[in-house]
Amino acid sequence: ERGDGSTRRRDRPVSARVGAGVTERAAGEGGTCALRQDGSVRCAGWLARGAEPTLVQGLGPGIVAVAMGKSFACVNTVDDEPRCWGEGFVGQLGGENVAAGEVFVPRPVAGLRGVTQLSLGARGGCAVRRDGQLWCWGRVGLDARRAGPDETVGRPPHRVEALAGVAEVSVGDDFVCARMTAGCVCCWGDGLMGQIGSNATRDATESEPE
Repeated sequence: ERGDGSTRRRDRPVSARVGAGVTERAAGEGGTCALRQDGSVRCAGWLARGAEPTLVQGLGPGIVAVAMGKSFACVNTVDDEPRCWGEGFVGQLGGENVAAGEVFVPRPVAGLRGVTQLSLGARGGCAVRRDGQLWCWGRVGLDARRAGPDETVGRPPHRVEALAGVAEVSVGDDFVCARMTAGCVCCWGDGLMGQIGSNATRDATESEPE
């Protein structure tokens, strides 16, 4: 997963073999990915099926951002059209076939264009569009906690209707927070440990974020 070509445990930092000119790095359970200045992406670990960083096939040179979830990854392109690959059994890839299985060639997130920023959780993701809309897919928020076993499929890409004017989003394992252009922050999902920041230990739904 480290990208140094070895599967041995390391107690000290080591250099990943991704070359020079890395502009962004993402890590998730089962691997790491690096975005280089030339717009290419190299990954190591489960996504690359090996410890040696490998160029992700099926992506053009125009990649501007990379993010990782649990055994899957997504990128945003210069055309603002996100693509995802990896483990897709519960809809975390956002494709037309929600339960896609294992996909090693990046596929577009169905119906999603004009993306300026994206964030991934363990089993799903969310993306902010240029018009301030927020779209999510897979199992995020309360869906991540209540959906049951991993074989239970999450939701296809859909707009979060309760929010407009979103500037940025961050997805946790079972909750989501969005920063609004007005400067406030809205969250929803599992709040039993106070993680949605509402001064209470209660859940909040996607239709009624707090």
